[in-house]
Amino acid sequence: MIKLSQILKEISSSPEYLTLNTNDKNLYETYILLGELLNPDNSYPYEEKIKGLWEYKDIMDNIYFVRLTYQPTTQPHFELKTGYYNEHGKPQYDPPVPDNSTSKDWDKRSDTVAKIYRDEIIPMFIEQNISNILIIKPLEIKRYQFSVRLIDKFTPNNIQIKYNKPQSIVLTKP
Repeated sequence: MIKLSQILKEISSSPEYLTLNTNDKNLYETYILLGELLNPDNSYPYEEKIKGLWEYKDIMDNIYFVRLTYQPTTQPHFELKTGYYNEHGKPQYDPPVPDNSTSKDWDKRSDTVAKIYRDEIIPMFIEQNISNILIIKPLEIKRYQFSVRLIDKFTPNNIQIKYNKPQSIVLTKP
């Protein structure tokens, strides 16, 4: 627990944190704690619907997804995306959870993303030969902090990580 309190102390002095209102500070700290305490063994069951798309349900029966999408741009890369399906079945990325979600399983939803990242995304990224770049583009600083902890905890040492705070995190395989 000492490590967590040290992390929160460091984070609470960051320029991003100091500009947040009280509610956003609480969310910021929660994302950091969720990231530090990630436990893929505590995940929801999930299934791969199509190659590179995994889905799972939370306790409110909301359906979430984790996607690895290929971006055939001038610098081709993969992008990791997370979200849920709204009441019309359309993918939604922001806000990060549906209106009827609950904080009771916030950790389990985070643990599920971690399990999919560790057990599905990283192996698929390493094995493919289309691009050696994977980019994560969090939509806000709170999610950026979670992404940093996810990547630091579950990315193999041979993958180079470049942090472009707060816009993106770029992983490059050898």
